[in-house]
Amino acid sequence: MLARYGTGSVAEAAALAAAGPHSALSVTRLVADDGSATLALAVGQGGPLNCCLAHASQAKKQGATA
Repeated sequence: MLARYGTGSVAEAAALAAAGPHSALSVTRLVADDGSATLALAVGQGGPLNCCLAHASQAKKQGATA
């Protein structure tokens, strides 16, 4: 994982793989207090998720909830 994705975290590697080529981690990974779960978020270039994230970001700026 470290050589391919540049991280030793399974959650971060999975997020990067799911986001596709040229993706990047969006936030520092979050780990549950008891260590039972880890969250990582990555955004790719030009995929369908980027459209949704851009829409949600715009709505947040305008004070709406997404």
